[in-house]
Amino acid sequence: MFSIRSVDESGARAGSLTTRRGEIPTPAFMPVATRATLRTLDSRDLTETGTRMAIANAFLLHLRPGNDILGESGGINGFMNWDGALFTDSGGFQMIRREFLQKITDDGIMLRSPYDGQKIEVTPEDVVEWMKSQRPDVGMVLDDLPPYGADQSRNQKSVDRTIEWAGRALHATEDLELDKKGVNIFAILQGGIDRKERERCIRGITALDFPGFGIGGLSIGESREAMMDILELTTSLLPPEKPVYLMGLGSPLELLDSIKLGIDIFDSVFPARHARHHTVLSSTGQFSIKSSRLSKDTSPLDPTCQCRTCRNHTRSYIHHLMKTGEFGWMRLITIHNITFIQNLMANAREAILEDRFEVFRKEFTTSYTKK
Repeated sequence: MFSIRSVDESGARAGSLTTRRGEIPTPAFMPVATRATLRTLDSRDLTETGTRMAIANAFLLHLRPGNDILGESGGINGFMNWDGALFTDSGGFQMIRREFLQKITDDGIMLRSPYDGQKIEVTPEDVVEWMKSQRPDVGMVLDDLPPYGADQSRNQKSVDRTIEWAGRALHATEDLELDKKGVNIFAILQGGIDRKERERCIRGITALDFPGFGIGGLSIGESREAMMDILELTTSLLPPEKPVYLMGLGSPLELLDSIKLGIDIFDSVFPARHARHHTVLSSTGQFSIKSSRLSKDTSPLDPTCQCRTCRNHTRSYIHHLMKTGEFGWMRLITIHNITFIQNLMANAREAILEDRFEVFRKEFTTSYTKK
């Protein structure tokens, strides 16, 4: 499923993730299509940004439109008319959001439906069962995600459950023979920023036969230094031949720092959420489309970018749409921001293959932060 093509002297690696929908070059970034859509974009827009895979929320799609509809549509891909690779998150991330979490037990979690308030019990076996209809290329198993700042006993319990639930999910997958349908499952690693608990979780999870691993419980409030420390520990202990997926991180500089540590796959709402909040990503840093100085600026959002937005529209035009309440500005910036991150991944890969990743990272960082 995964092969490594090159490892740069910095430790960054270029590889290939093969799914039933084709080969995905890594490092790779997945936009978040929570409800089988990336807000303001359709599937063709997503393809044109250079996106080769995305991630959807299995729990929310289980609620609406429901697994019966998804199954009849050929899975989430058929439902959203997307021919790229697809990951699904179990819904475990909702555990750290007060409006969702109701209760945690050793058997599973109780979540509140955002649609009608109904309490829904979710077990590791349930999440695997959903995969029969949702048919992701990679489904993430259910894990126990503690909030940032959880005490030692909570982290210990989280690791205990995460390891046990991963084993239960693996057995359920084997019983349903999901591999014959092209569905793979990745385990998730927990432990907060406690090095001892992180190592214990890694040891327990890697003893099971998963094709890949997601790093969970980071980028939720801890310092950058603490996050990088845990990432370095984690990548040093994981099997080098398997893909490593850092969940929930998407800022350009942290992406490059994480690639240097050996991370292969990322997902985040970062570029799309920034677009909705008026923020443009560019090779010389971020800027707000709300700035009045853009009203007469006839340059593209980023002169180095060849996305559809930058080829066809100016900063002045997009600023005008925003000021006059025309919602098209949001779509145009989202297209650009997603393309920007995908180009960053492609350029990082090229630098790794040419054994110059550290030079590339430093040059990008200098340009991106020079303002």
